[in-house]
Amino acid sequence: MLERVVNSDTNNTHAYFNLGLANLFLEDYKKSIAFFSKALRTKESGGFLLDKKYGQENEIPFIEIVYWRGIASYYNDSIEQSISDFNTCINLNFKTGDSYLYQGYNFVKRNDLKNACICFGEALRHGNNDAAPFKQKYCR
Repeated sequence: MLERVVNSDTNNTHAYFNLGLANLFLEDYKKSIAFFSKALRTKESGGFLLDKKYGQENEIPFIEIVYWRGIASYYNDSIEQSISDFNTCINLNFKTGDSYLYQGYNFVKRNDLKNACICFGEALRHGNNDAAPFKQKYCR
């Protein structure tokens, strides 16, 4: 159904976003990333990402899309894309604790335990207690 919507309206952010989420939960991470990227392209204007209807109740903020693409990228082992997306989230103070946690996971996958430990510490500092066992496991 949603795929028919995007075939008829290529600027439908909601349809692309929901297809991204659906494919993420179906564990088709490559497809999920593609749909999140298409959702972000609906927000491009003059080389910038804009929330065209900022503040409207049904608007999906671009940073929300970036966050979910970061998660899909993490599970797809697209570590550089995931790091970039979570850096954007952290810089814009969006779901900071969760973003630092995923960033820590990314650094563990890279075998960069020094940065992983920094991120797990920041995740804890921002209220994400899920980081505690990872900090204990990787940071001595």
